[in-house]
Amino acid sequence: ELRASRVGGPQDQPTARDTLLAELLQRTGDPRRAMTVAERVLARHDVPALERARCHVVVGSVLRDRGATDEAIDQLRKAIDIAQAVKPTEEQCWAELRLLLALTEGPGLDTATAYLPTVRRDVTRLGHPQVLAALHLFVAQMEAKRGLLSNAREHIRIGRSLLANHQNSWLEGTAAIDSSCIAFSVSDLDETRDEARRAIRESARSGHAAIRRAAITNLGHVELARGRFVHAERFLERAARLSPPAGMTQAGITDGLAQLSLARGDLAETERILATARTWTPESPKGSWYYGLWTSVTRAKLLLVQDRQIGRASCRERV
Repeated sequence: ELRASRVGGPQDQPTARDTLLAELLQRTGDPRRAMTVAERVLARHDVPALERARCHVVVGSVLRDRGATDEAIDQLRKAIDIAQAVKPTEEQCWAELRLLLALTEGPGLDTATAYLPTVRRDVTRLGHPQVLAALHLFVAQMEAKRGLLSNAREHIRIGRSLLANHQNSWLEGTAAIDSSCIAFSVSDLDETRDEARRAIRESARSGHAAIRRAAITNLGHVELARGRFVHAERFLERAARLSPPAGMTQAGITDGLAQLSLARGDLAETERILATARTWTPESPKGSWYYGLWTSVTRAKLLLVQDRQIGRASCRERV
């Protein structure tokens, strides 16, 4: 969404350059510097409103990636309020789209779904093909988490059709990740792999670090499902190095590494890895349930294996 029109002209002002720099740093995988630059801009009193809104989006995006969802939501709401005070703009729509994802990961799908009509209205009014494509791709993620895979596929199809004449490598990569995850859900490992590789190619063009990280994670899960543990370990550890220490992405990587150790029969390592994962309970934020349930299943499998080992040891003692 970083438009070419933002280079040159008024962008030669220091705050404009720093705002663009913060956005680029966040997308290309340097969140610490992105946060520093964005907060430096926000500390000034002479910053144009839309630049201030964009910096709040940067801060919110970094916080969301770290798993600080409540703080991310606050930042994104600030961005929307600032943009609305000027006039409905593309900046407002991008902030609303990111808020939609943050609501999905925090309060949960019901809250995000209740907010969706507002986002759809504003995006439709804007009429920008790439923003419309992003809406469909983000809704596809929500539908997939509900288990509505046919609906999710249809949103991806529409999103890709909108991008056919309005290329955007970041969104093409997002579509590929969405498709890869859906394919994995139905155990189509070939399509999971192919779409993940497509996402890596698109991330190489866009420089978008989160897309690359997600694609590498998916390739790790494919290799794990195929029993190719050495390859799985390489992919998952590589993804872990690209990931912040908390958040939804890290939760999926951690669970993959735990599944890998369990498949190898290394119960101590499985237990150690699971101990680093955020504990999930029915009282946890609803948005965390998706990965929380995965980790709970892995914990249950570990307990079953441990219980069988204890049972066998008890039998040997009686013999």
